[in-house]
Amino acid sequence: MTAPLSQLQSQVQALFEQSQLLHDYLLQEKQALEQQDYTQLLEIAPRKQQQVETLQQLEQNCKQLCGSQSIHSRIMQAADPSLIQLWNNTQKLVKQCQQQNDVNGLLIQRSSQINQATLRILTGKSPQQEHGQTYNAKGSQHSGNSILNDIKA
Repeated sequence: MTAPLSQLQSQVQALFEQSQLLHDYLLQEKQALEQQDYTQLLEIAPRKQQQVETLQQLEQNCKQLCGSQSIHSRIMQAADPSLIQLWNNTQKLVKQCQQQNDVNGLLIQRSSQINQATLRILTGKSPQQEHGQTYNAKGSQHSGNSILNDIKA
């Protein structure tokens, strides 16, 4: 037995509105990444996580209202043009959120690569040297690329 259509419409509307908020957070995150504003990133991260959890809960509510049917099937079966339009808009917005999250992930990955390259320059190590690092008995880091490392004249 499925719940009344008005309840489903209300949950889908909430899903749409909360997706808009997540999209806003993702755009703010992108801007902070581009500006290297790490303070702003630290503020956005928990809000973004909370928003994702809210969306997951709303999706779960929709699934419960649809019973054994998928959300999409239930909405299409209802044949309510305004609900169908809202659902389509919600799906598009969620896809935009996924795409923006992917872009932000690439920005984070690129920033990490730049930081690693900068660290290698500052420490005077090549990428090959990083893989051969070992520690001696005193706990000091040294390159394990040569058997002559610990030989002193």
